[in-house]
Amino acid sequence: REIFHTLSKQNAQYNQKECDTLYDSALKGRGKGTHIGTFFQKVKDLGIDISAISREVYREHHAPVPLAEIQEELGEKCATCATVPSGIIEQNPIINKVYEENDESVPSGTVAQVAHFCSGQTFSDKLHREDIPDFLLAVIDNESDVVSQDKMLLGVLNIISGIMPESLYAIYDRKKIFAPLYNLIIGPYASSKGDLEACRMLIMPIKNELRRKYEAEKADYEEQKAQWDAKSTGKERAMRGAAPEEPVFRNPFISANSSVSAVYRLLDANGGYGAIFDTEADSMSNMLNKTDYGDYSDLLRKAFQHEMCTMVRVGDHINIEIARPRLAVFLTCTGSQVPKLLPPDNVANGLASRFLTYILPASKLEFRDVFARSEESIEDLYLKLGNRVLVLYHALLARMDKPIQFLMSYEQQKQFIDTFSDMLQEQFDILGEGIKGFIFRMALQCCRYAMVLTMLRRLSEREEH
Repeated sequence: REIFHTLSKQNAQYNQKECDTLYDSALKGRGKGTHIGTFFQKVKDLGIDISAISREVYREHHAPVPLAEIQEELGEKCATCATVPSGIIEQNPIINKVYEENDESVPSGTVAQVAHFCSGQTFSDKLHREDIPDFLLAVIDNESDVVSQDKMLLGVLNIISGIMPESLYAIYDRKKIFAPLYNLIIGPYASSKGDLEACRMLIMPIKNELRRKYEAEKADYEEQKAQWDAKSTGKERAMRGAAPEEPVFRNPFISANSSVSAVYRLLDANGGYGAIFDTEADSMSNMLNKTDYGDYSDLLRKAFQHEMCTMVRVGDHINIEIARPRLAVFLTCTGSQVPKLLPPDNVANGLASRFLTYILPASKLEFRDVFARSEESIEDLYLKLGNRVLVLYHALLARMDKPIQFLMSYEQQKQFIDTFSDMLQEQFDILGEGIKGFIFRMALQCCRYAMVLTMLRRLSEREEH
């Protein structure tokens, strides 16, 4: 837009407002009539290398700056001014290369950030209360500021997405997809990221139920095994048959500090689903750099797309095949931890583009009223909400033989496609080929959010009746 205005000023009839309107109209053209490509072609015909100018503008806006400065500047921004978060934002000079190796790729060692189409960085203050499922209103009303509302909503939706059975699905780009989300929250130290631990209480009722079931199965197994062992002589041994099968322990939580083989085993035991929810991204960073029975990054990438994951180790008698893994991942970290979690290799192979990233704005310099009156602790509130999630979980389990297909209306589908078509065109024009994967996977996760929100809305409606 800045370049568009600069060139337009050469005309004596230049008018800033009219120029803005014309540029907005060109962005909406999407290849028909007069569109943004028309502008690029006219500039090219005049012998101006707009690509070189765009790269210079990009470099200028992505120079290392203090985090506080970034937060101050990110209020009203267009795509050309989008700041790319990395270790740089906390004065950590790890990998600060922009377009050095390939003019068509996203900078190495960074997490891409696309344009903000609404003012500010927050989103919960832009939602209409009547559109929010009743379940989530309890989350919003428990927070005193919009940033905390954003943060807790992201945590709640992510962890619920991780326990949605495969009886809920959608057809997306001709493939069957499920609900699990990948989220990364980046914020400075002492930004209350630890509050997100309360989200784990949402699936504690499910975890406790699975544990009780396992303990009952274990007791039954031990009794049968004792009887089987007692038949150890003569005819009894010949007639006792195969030994009883020991039950497997199921846990919806998968520790980010688990080895690759442990994650495979837990997913397999759970029937393919699980949630990695950790407020210290270093836990996963350390495991990504280890090679215990395979590549952790490969597992995360395949699980995001529900692609078959297999692990075969003849010597250790391991043969695991997970047909459609459904793994939700939620991590928080500081800016300086990002390069370790998502180094260049994990940007190039597509792992970085699978995470929806939210940057916590700089918090006010204040000491919170830690003695503020409250009817109940945040853990107790989320445990109550967890009992409601348990009802939804059972309702979906009961539909395993009759799965529910999530569908958008025709109008919603059109809005979805138009929105991401516009975003793809604009971001490609600015950042080049490397941004495409981020946009495609952002759209996929948007559909998954719609699935989770719809189920929570149906839960609220069911409770009302």
